[in-house]
Amino acid sequence: MSKQYEQVRETQDIALPPRSFLPPLEPTQLPKAYHPDSPVARGAEGAMFGGGVGLFSSSVANALQTHNKGAMGVFTRTGWMIPVFGTVGATLGFTNAAVANAIESHDNGVAGAAGGAAAGFFLGLYHRSLPAAFGLALFTGAIYGTIDLVGGFGADAGRRGALSRPEREQDRLSYLKKRDSMDA
Repeated sequence: MSKQYEQVRETQDIALPPRSFLPPLEPTQLPKAYHPDSPVARGAEGAMFGGGVGLFSSSVANALQTHNKGAMGVFTRTGWMIPVFGTVGATLGFTNAAVANAIESHDNGVAGAAGGAAAGFFLGLYHRSLPAAFGLALFTGAIYGTIDLVGGFGADAGRRGALSRPEREQDRLSYLKKRDSMDA
């Protein structure tokens, strides 16, 4: 069995013999393995986050209203926001993880769209209107699916994580001003 010699590179003037004890020169792309998430854990995280957002929203609404209930108005007058936001977060987290486990992918936006649609449907049912439920399901599913597809919030949240360190450095330098263009 003859072993192949490496191709001559620009920085060398000789061909190297095979090096079986070293990794290959070009990095090999391994297929991404899917790691399933627990839908119950994601639903609980979503419920906690949504409940926190609901408590904050209720506090702000209570502070802006005039009434004689005092601080308890957070729970008595505007307290409906806390369980509604918590349930929306739980629905979103649970459905997102369950669909991602079913299709074994987080990368294509389908799980995010399904989770957003389920959360929007619940919001529409809270308003006691089936047309609102379908409309909000369509709207929130499209919005959350798009956000999930492009990699999250931020200008380049999903793209930069997949780049290697030299590519990230090159990308960072491409945003900086060039010295020769500043002098002109």
